[in-house]
Parts: sequence; C-alpha cells; structure tokens
Amino acid sequence: MRSLVLATVAFCVLFAGQAFALQPFQYEPAMKHWLSLSDYELQDEDKLARWYIRQHQRQVYNRYRNDEFEFRRRLEAAKTEGLSWLSDVNDSPYVMMVNISFGEYDFEREAFPIETRFGEGYYFYQSGSGVSAPFEKPDGAAHERLDELSSMVIMSFRNYEVMQDLYLPMSPEKAEAFVAERRNSRGTVNRSLRLRLVAEAREADLTDGIRHQFRTLQNVMRLRTDIQEAAIYPADGRLDNPLKEIEI
Repeated sequence: MRSLVLATVAFCVLFAGQAFALQPFQYEPAMKHWLSLSDYELQDEDKLARWYIRQHQRQVYNRYRNDEFEFRRRLEAAKTEGLSWLSDVNDSPYVMMVNISFGEYDFEREAFPIETRFGEGYYFYQSGSGVSAPFEKPDGAAHERLDELSSMVIMSFRNYEVMQDLYLPMSPEKAEAFVAERRNSRGTVNRSLRLRLVAEAREADLTDGIRHQFRTLQNVMRLRTDIQEAAIYPADGRLDNPLKEIEI
C-alpha cells in the first residue's frame, strides 16, 4: 500500500464572513459523519450502551458497575442516549489551519514557491477511543462487518492537485522587504506560513496499514473530501488579510 504522510493540523470553528457554519476536524464528529456516509449500521444496541456509559458517563459507570440491578437500569437509559448521540451528525464542511512554508524567490516568475506536502497519500488524522460495538453494511459480505470502529479517522483530499505548484506573486522590491522582516539577528529567515483550508466530505471508506504510534492499524475510517476554499496567511495567526487566495 502506498505510504501515507501525516500532517499536524490546528483548527478553527468559524471564520468571519463565511456564509455557512464550519466545523473543526475532531474524532467523534468525524467518526459519526463517516458512519452517515458509509452505510454501516449498528448491530448491537446493548454493546453501544456499555461503551457509551464507560466513555461518556464514567462517574455513573464507576458508581454502579458492581450493582447489576442498578447498572441494568442505567444501561437502558444509556442505550437511548447512546443512539441519540450516534445519530447526531454534523455534516458541515471542515476548516483547518495547516503549516506550510515559502521557498527562495523565483526572479523569473517574480513569486515565492509555496511548499506543501499535498499528494495522493497525504492525509490528516484524529485519534479517539474507537467505538466498541459491531457495525455492518445491510446485506453485506463477511468483510463488510466491523466488530468495532477504529481509534483513528483520517481525512484525505480527492482534488489534492489544487494544492500543488503554488506560488505567492510579489514584486522584487516587496519580496526583498518580505524576506527582510522575517530575518532574525543571526540571519535566519523564518519562512513559515499558514494555509487555511475548507474541505467537504464526499465519500467514506476503510483503509488498512496505517502506521501510528508503533502500531499498524486496520480498518481505519477515511473521509474522502474535496477542497472548496484555500488561502495563504502569515504565520502570526491573523486571518484578516490573506497573502493569497487560491483558486479552486
């Protein structure tokens, strides 16, 4: 399997002037979004209830787990709450801030090349607790049953090409000042920039062989997204004045 590249991502929830709500890329919302797109259905409500009460109601679990009568009553309530939680899906586009950098000035193009790592095997990931309950596709084959949901969900980009061969146009005079203001007393130039990215999930599938924390994960949930918007910003965190808006 093609090797995959991990990315460190920072997130924001809303952006001034955005016409629709955005969401950060986080494990539980993305996992539920994946389920809604994948056609996998829950097969055991009791197992979901036990997982839900351990994960989301830890105090209740610790207090009543040795009292089988009270714990049974608590599980019935947790079943209803767990099903409600699982069906509460946010399908809004995702927004991310990605670390990128600019290379040495191209005097022929009068632009800085933008260095990103976007490619076919590039993805972002979020980790969580997984879900200890079985899921299956209706009328699916044996391999279309999952005994549990993995502890990782990844996001890949179907139109990753739009993030390749990018340049930041700038006249030589402005470019010289741009570099000078980023050069420290030792002569080192800070070439860090930030890329604000908006992507919408279009497909959901599973992928194997993901290496994470010295383990190889199987049946990893993957959201396949389309990049809708992208803009380059300075590395200082300000989002009021993009250096370049990328045409998608």
